[in-house]
Amino acid sequence: MRKKVVCYARFSSSKQREESITIQLEKITEYCRNHNLEVLNQYVDEAQSGTNDRRINFQKMIKDAEAREWDYIVVYKMDRFSRSVSDALHYQKILQGYGIDILSVIEDFDNETPEGGFFNLITMGMSQLYVQNLRRSVIAGLRQNAKKGIATGGIPPLGYDYNESMVLVPNPTEAETVKIIFGMAADGHSYTEIARRLESEGRKTKLGGPFVANFNEILKNRKYIGEYVYNRSIPKNQDGKRNHHQNKAEFEIIRIPNAHPAIIDQDTFIRVQEILRRRVRRRGGHPHLVSKYMLAGQIKCQICGSAFFGDFTYSGRNKSPRFRYVCGSKNATQCANRDITMGSLDGFVKDFLRRYMLNPIYAKKWLEITKNGIEAFKTFNKQRSKELSIAIEEKEKEIKELIQKVGDAKRNTEKLIIDEIRTLDLEQANLSTEYQALQIELERIRRPTQKMIISEMKNALSLLKEEPKNIARKFISKIIVGNPEIKVILDLRAFSGVEKLVFGIGHTLDLQREMIVKAKFVKWDYDFTKINYYPTDESSRVKLLSGQNLPQS
Repeated sequence: MRKKVVCYARFSSSKQREESITIQLEKITEYCRNHNLEVLNQYVDEAQSGTNDRRINFQKMIKDAEAREWDYIVVYKMDRFSRSVSDALHYQKILQGYGIDILSVIEDFDNETPEGGFFNLITMGMSQLYVQNLRRSVIAGLRQNAKKGIATGGIPPLGYDYNESMVLVPNPTEAETVKIIFGMAADGHSYTEIARRLESEGRKTKLGGPFVANFNEILKNRKYIGEYVYNRSIPKNQDGKRNHHQNKAEFEIIRIPNAHPAIIDQDTFIRVQEILRRRVRRRGGHPHLVSKYMLAGQIKCQICGSAFFGDFTYSGRNKSPRFRYVCGSKNATQCANRDITMGSLDGFVKDFLRRYMLNPIYAKKWLEITKNGIEAFKTFNKQRSKELSIAIEEKEKEIKELIQKVGDAKRNTEKLIIDEIRTLDLEQANLSTEYQALQIELERIRRPTQKMIISEMKNALSLLKEEPKNIARKFISKIIVGNPEIKVILDLRAFSGVEKLVFGIGHTLDLQREMIVKAKFVKWDYDFTKINYYPTDESSRVKLLSGQNLPQS
């Protein structure tokens, strides 16, 4: 009785000719005819690598083999079945359990004899060695090009083009766009504000489309400081997918500083990275009304830590909108913090900015507060710098010790070690970013003067009516809303003479929620230690004390 067989053919690259499959099948068919074998089916994988078993029709063939309806699988060469020795032996053992053997047209081995099995193993090992050597040669070539700053392919990032040698060179128009993006991000502008400016100026992405409000990929790209990075991405997993948010360990990554002209200076880049690291994205709200909320993105909940966002409801007979700030976790976790009326909070902040923060009469007092803040800032930064320096050295020591273990470790253990190195690399990178930012901060600080503060006040005051949101962002770090207290943390960087300080120089106002909500019934003043408030008259006193009493500061 004729033996029954199935054919398996494969080619590995989409660049190979389709005739490759045809030739394999012709040779297999001829082999089966000469050996009186009955072909029941054909399984073909096109553009599929033999270095792994993630092949659709290969797996289907193995599954169908469970039915034991045929005696052999016939391939043109064993490397078509697999280029991995371990995979080949694994599936051969499975097939032998079904009573099925593998026949090769080219390598005529008798797997039932020790010699045949040995030579089959040698052939598969040679095939795997060929692939690994080829891969090593290709990677070596790519790494050599990378070390010379020569691109290994892909579209150049926004701001750059390739020259004849495939080295990145600035594209003047696009480079200006990149500078705008980094400059606005460094000044605390939102992605939406950046996108709107780029749109208003008619600027386009690398592919000619409009910018969307997400610039993370651009702002984190170290190519903009002239650094060429290669071999950063981790290999694909067993499913053939790659996690683009995870990098290889730092000792495996090739970084070439000054490989091409920089578009962004180091100080700006470091500052932006620190801002990105500290930023907590605010979700929710109504995008079409965001510009209406002067303090949007600056308010935090004291109870749950979530950001407040701008919202509105319709009320009254005419269903007019009531604008307010709402805790972002109110619906999700039923946060107990109450909403606060937008008009009340925005109105108080504007009033405070106009009467005290930007009033030249108080320039001398703000100068004194700013100087005290700068001294405290310097003391903290110097101590923190020492702590970071020690921590960075400790991480470096741990990484070096782990690197020495990699070569001696077994395969599974090696993967665990490398994963641990990646974690340490990330921790060290964060520490280094903070350390570098601190050093830049200390170098930037200069002695403020009363004249400089008065000039800053006048400039900001002239813009308060037209650009209240920008002025609020400039002079207010954040507002922490509790129940019943509210803290307004002022930002004195503009008074320090260096607006681009990352870590800031602050001054806190302690308020009562009810004082803000009922501000029209009270008079208040500020003695630079606390807010003092009191009813304007007896009628106002009755209104003020109706409901919850207002405690004195």
